[in-house]
Amino acid sequence: MTYTVEDVLSWGPCWLEDYEDGEERVRAALSEREHWTPLQFLDLPISAEDRIWLVTHCASDRVLRLFACDCADAALGLIESPDPRSVEAVSVARRYAVGAATAAELSAAWDAAWDVAGDAAGVAWSAAGVAWSAAGADAGDAAWDASWGAARAAAEAAWDEQIKMLRARLEGEA
Repeated sequence: MTYTVEDVLSWGPCWLEDYEDGEERVRAALSEREHWTPLQFLDLPISAEDRIWLVTHCASDRVLRLFACDCADAALGLIESPDPRSVEAVSVARRYAVGAATAAELSAAWDAAWDVAGDAAGVAWSAAGVAWSAAGADAGDAAWDASWGAARAAAEAAWDEQIKMLRARLEGEA
């Protein structure tokens, strides 16, 4: 399936709102051809984040589910001992994407994964609050800024890997 600049504009890219000339930027980015495939979107000279955003609006549900599982597996691989509920949730989601798990199984895995996320978020916020209090307001703000900057840099470094994973999924479907 192919998509036009009008299709992309109908998806409401943030470029429309972020810049006074947002629509012109979209049209310029897509001026090379009249019709685009999801794979061709990945080769645009725009940010990796925006390329992934484009593909998430037009790739098949199966590709997007498997791509999400690939990303989750990569993230879980960074954790020394990931919670088994998280690992199982990814496994069930992967099976669901290929028709080997039911919607009820997916829903149960989703609920378990949210429980894990809630537990982890509570621990992280508590630790951040303790560190901020211990460091004092100014030092706490500086530590927060530094950790946010490091997290953003790590996220940006992951975009290229995500583009590779998404490309592989799209090529596998073609």
